[in-house]
Amino acid sequence: MSIIKEISEINFDALPLTEAVYQKLLRDILTGHIKKDSRLVEQKVCEMYSASRTPVREALGRLEKDGVIRLVPNKGAIVTGFSDQEISDFFEMRTDYEILAVRWGIERITEEQMDELDEIYDFMKFYTAKDDIPKMISINTAFHRQIYKAAHNRLLEDTLIRYQTIINYCSSSNYFAPGYLQKVFKEHSRIYNAFKNENPDNGARAMKVHMKSSMKRRG
Repeated sequence: MSIIKEISEINFDALPLTEAVYQKLLRDILTGHIKKDSRLVEQKVCEMYSASRTPVREALGRLEKDGVIRLVPNKGAIVTGFSDQEISDFFEMRTDYEILAVRWGIERITEEQMDELDEIYDFMKFYTAKDDIPKMISINTAFHRQIYKAAHNRLLEDTLIRYQTIINYCSSSNYFAPGYLQKVFKEHSRIYNAFKNENPDNGARAMKVHMKSSMKRRG
């Protein structure tokens, strides 16, 4: 497999229109481009994202289920976003699920999936050496998502992707401290080695350390 798609920015043009509108709105709300307590008028949203009313309504419905907006009769949608406590809670829940995913992943990964994880890890090593933070952010995402796939549980995979997306969009601006890439690479190396050695216990321990360290880095 080539992971070119995995280490690139989301190609919104390649997504179905409803999914593209949903992803753009989620990004713009969680990154603060659309402010909390803002009112989203359907017609204006259509104009912002060059979409018709149907995909916009469907996207807004999904965002309401996510808890990102609140639909008010005759008034439209009010942006609620997530509180700091909710983001912290998401991280705690994600940590538990990541540990479960790495255990199941090591037990269930196929040969083809292991080859793909090898490739992702090689890219991770290469771009760490180049100190390329933007590429490494995408590769980091690909590394974790490969573990989710290896766990072979669709509900777990979907849940973790949602948590990962929310947390990534809500990252603080002071996230990248000196030596960040080298520290993160070491943490991922321990997880990767647990896959190579087929050791779920070591994988679970390594993932727990990585997630706890990630939480501290994000403040």
